[in-house]
Amino acid sequence: MKPRMTLGWTQYLVVIFGLCTVAFVAEIGCEPYDGLNEEIARVACLEYQQEFGFEIGPIPRPADIGGHAMLGIARVTPGGRFDRADIRAGDFVFTQHGGQFVALHWALRSAAAGETPCLDLQNVEEWRARRYSIRTSCLRPLR
Repeated sequence: MKPRMTLGWTQYLVVIFGLCTVAFVAEIGCEPYDGLNEEIARVACLEYQQEFGFEIGPIPRPADIGGHAMLGIARVTPGGRFDRADIRAGDFVFTQHGGQFVALHWALRSAAAGETPCLDLQNVEEWRARRYSIRTSCLRPLR
């Protein structure tokens, strides 16, 4: 019978360090990326644009709040479901922790399924007028 191989304390440290490094790299790889979830939800919202009468696009923001364009509700079809729900061009879905398109996609799926979801909204024109109010609009199901 062959003798078993034994490791010294330095070899044990190298093995433990290697296992910890592999676990750390695996944790980083499995970490959810919120930006990716938001982008997937934004693309998923596109399939509802015609049914609900809206279009997602860039909306220029005032210079004092960043100045660069941000994606939001760029156009609303007069008489469409968004128009009837008082969702206007220039609206952004307001959420406490970001993820406006995740919230919008949830609302669109729910409304398409016959439910009445509500969204908290802010409008870029209200920002320009220095009114930072949030309003709630509900999407009524088709009857």
